[in-house]
Amino acid sequence: MDLKQLNTFVQVAELGSLSKTAERLRIAQPALSRQIRMLEDELKTQLFSRHGRGMVLTEAGELLLSRATSILRQVEETCADLTEQAVAVRGKIVIGIPPTVGDILAARITERFRTAYPEVSLRIVPAFTEYLLGWLLRGEVDIAIMYAQEKQTNLMVQPLLMENLFLVASKEAALDVRRAVRFADIAQRTLVLPGPNPQPAYSPGTGSGEARPAAECAG
Repeated sequence: MDLKQLNTFVQVAELGSLSKTAERLRIAQPALSRQIRMLEDELKTQLFSRHGRGMVLTEAGELLLSRATSILRQVEETCADLTEQAVAVRGKIVIGIPPTVGDILAARITERFRTAYPEVSLRIVPAFTEYLLGWLLRGEVDIAIMYAQEKQTNLMVQPLLMENLFLVASKEAALDVRRAVRFADIAQRTLVLPGPNPQPAYSPGTGSGEARPAAECAG
């Protein structure tokens, strides 16, 4: 007895007709009839009662139908589970993000990523764009969210959003809030700006330093 025989048996039991089953399975009716007889011979019992209106299951046939249906379903589910396991995404991924963005998005990214890819280990590391770009080019991070940079031919870039920049000043600056300020005009003013980007204490390539990733999870 094999799965093909069981499937043929189930089809005949479902349709109650050799001719209809032969048409569904696209095989000759004599060959189909021979398969049923061989199955009955192997089990040493009659599975169907033949009459003019078709084929009706015997008590033994009813028992086999119940077991065969369960067996075929389990085989189908097992094949599906093994296929899913074979194509499951696994591995590690490091995502670099600016600190201010990380404060907002790190938790959401981690939650959604874990739901979509439970077998993947995720690490999110914060740094300024200058360092993120270097890490990305050296392969120390796999993906980075950065502010706009000069186009890199060896990177795939997908714009995420356009962000407005605001110039904050006192009333004495006499700015017109209805008009945009040109960078050339800003250059003539005394500005308060962030200093040079500090070297991050954490390196995704070595994991050295006292700093910790913004988020980290493993399957």
